Amino acid sequence: MYEDDKDKITEVLGVHFPQNNNSMAKDTVGIEIRITKKNNLTTIESFNTRRFRVEEFDSNTNFCQAQEFTDLTFE
Repeated sequence: MYEDDKDKITEVLGVHFPQNNNSMAKDTVGIEIRITKKNNLTTIESFNTRRFRVEEFDSNTNFCQAQEFTDLTFE
């Protein structure tokens, strides 16, 4: 769970799996995001163009292993 593992987390990713199906997570590309809570309002923002490809996903914890991904269309 997040509270137990937060010291090991290096990035938070925002990823939409095809058809919202967790079993289709592998090779999905997401962006690095920052989640902040202030005055009972949750804000999700991205401040850079780094992208990541999901290599493994655990649907029980919502944690994944991902590698930085370079999209050649933006080079």
